[in-house]
Amino acid sequence: MRYVSIALLSLVILAGEVFSQADQTGPVVTPYGYAQYRLRVRSISETPSSGSDSAELYYTHQIGYYAGFKAKINDQVSFQVQIGNNWVNTDAITYLSSNHVGKQNSLFPFFNLAYGKWDPGVINISAGIVPENGYGALDLLERSLKLGNYGTSEGFGAGQVGWLTGTNGSITGLKLGVPILKSDIKFSAELLGTIVDDSATARPQKWFTSAKNDPSEQLYILDLPFSVGSLTLTPEIATVLFRKYNYATQKGDNEWDVGFAGAYKITPIVAVRANGGYGTFGNSESHTSNKTADSVEFNRVGTLAGIGGTVKVGPGNILLDVNYSSDEDTKTKSSSLNSFYYGDLKYVWSANKNFEICPRIRIFRQKYPGSASIQSKTETRPELIFTGKF
Repeated sequence: MRYVSIALLSLVILAGEVFSQADQTGPVVTPYGYAQYRLRVRSISETPSSGSDSAELYYTHQIGYYAGFKAKINDQVSFQVQIGNNWVNTDAITYLSSNHVGKQNSLFPFFNLAYGKWDPGVINISAGIVPENGYGALDLLERSLKLGNYGTSEGFGAGQVGWLTGTNGSITGLKLGVPILKSDIKFSAELLGTIVDDSATARPQKWFTSAKNDPSEQLYILDLPFSVGSLTLTPEIATVLFRKYNYATQKGDNEWDVGFAGAYKITPIVAVRANGGYGTFGNSESHTSNKTADSVEFNRVGTLAGIGGTVKVGPGNILLDVNYSSDEDTKTKSSSLNSFYYGDLKYVWSANKNFEICPRIRIFRQKYPGSASIQSKTETRPELIFTGKF
């Protein structure tokens, strides 16, 4: 695996060098890169429903990186490749991840992006590992697809993680875009389709006298980006068809997530932003009392609401974001509401156009249902971040 990763990275660098040497009628290639190192403290405390509080303290180093290139092949076709690690969430540093002789267990890179795009003007098509930012709805969907709920089982809610952190802002699929307005008011529609089957999904290996449906989980995302003047707003709708499916009864349930993200630049130095979302999925059609599918009926409901702002101060910017998200099973008799609170304050100092230093502090807080053994959990996470990029 180590040699495959090295080969992939070498391929990106070599392609950038080869294409950049092409004549003016050939591809125009722009290489880029990013490396980030974090010094992080995690202070975690729990308040049980009865008894004394407990606390833990961790100190870690984290790394995130990528390298890639963008290639404009001609007026209609472009291409982008990017390989790196889990660069948004970053990976923890250990001795085994530092490439020491005899201890090669490094933070292997993988493809964050690898797609081609055709854009003749009236429509554009992107295929491969394509960029997808997420606007409210996908923040909920990321938790749903990973955990089977909107945050409860892992202890981090949709507003505390979000689509970008969970996916590095990309997904494998096919995306179609249609620009509708291109003047002072810009408006377009973007539709992405892909398959999101869980790796544990089992396909029956049997023959029947008549064929039975065994549909894949199909994800469709509709983004509607709109901008006018200093305002940008993107409503978003996402659905997973056959999110739950009972092969025996041939019945299934879908997931629906809706949301939005918007920003407004009040002055050249002050901007505000907001996002929100609602998501739900259950098994009312697919559940059954036997063991071939979920034996207990459930209905997950997730919500998200957040606000934030950016203020330019001195050589950098102060960014503040706060949000609330929730996860609940509305089919339980007792309360199952888990509430997640999140705060993020940082100062991004541009020491150089290619180097940033950022002190940051985040607070993650979860309130559990009244029947839970834990009343609340709070994590305070200060860190100092160094980022180089080109």
